[in-house]
Amino acid sequence: MRKIVLILFILASARVAVYSQNNNSYNNGDDVYYYDDNNNTSNDNNVQQQDDNAPTYQTFYDELSPYGQWVSYPGYGYVWVPNQEPGTVFQPYLTGGHWVYTNYGWTWVSDYAWGWGPFHYGRWLYDAFYGWLWVPGYDWAPAWVVWGDYGGYYCWAPIEPGVVINTHYRPDWHRWYCVPHENITQQEPVHYLVNNDIALKGH
Repeated sequence: MRKIVLILFILASARVAVYSQNNNSYNNGDDVYYYDDNNNTSNDNNVQQQDDNAPTYQTFYDELSPYGQWVSYPGYGYVWVPNQEPGTVFQPYLTGGHWVYTNYGWTWVSDYAWGWGPFHYGRWLYDAFYGWLWVPGYDWAPAWVVWGDYGGYYCWAPIEPGVVINTHYRPDWHRWYCVPHENITQQEPVHYLVNNDIALKGH
């Protein structure tokens, strides 16, 4: 099976760090070091560091509490579970918003009142009991996802907390979302999903 070529769009120090398997990468803990051949910037300039203007945990707690519940979760401490309307299924970076291409790369624009935070800070984790959980983080990105482009389809998957991204990182098959190129900017991309077997078969 051909390896999936991932394009990661992550903002660091007001720069876009573009990663591919052809670029040099260095990992240290949860920080991801990028070498961007296009900008010829040094690795140190592209380290994911906490933004001095990033919200604090208290800000997250106060601002998100009206829209969900905070629960103690093994291995992660307190995480946030968004409320869901009856009959709806929440999936991060798929429902309640759309993609826009900006100077930072593909950026998720959320329709949720709380979307300013959990889609740009922290990571999402799936639990069979709670559903999707948000683990707080303090580095901003246009979206914490990995990308692929295969045979007319854009595909993306949320990056789980604690993952150190490298050339061997692949989210589980069922965590990928794939839509035709022409539908990537449509509202609620969940309505344009194709079966992963169609988009990723043979890749």
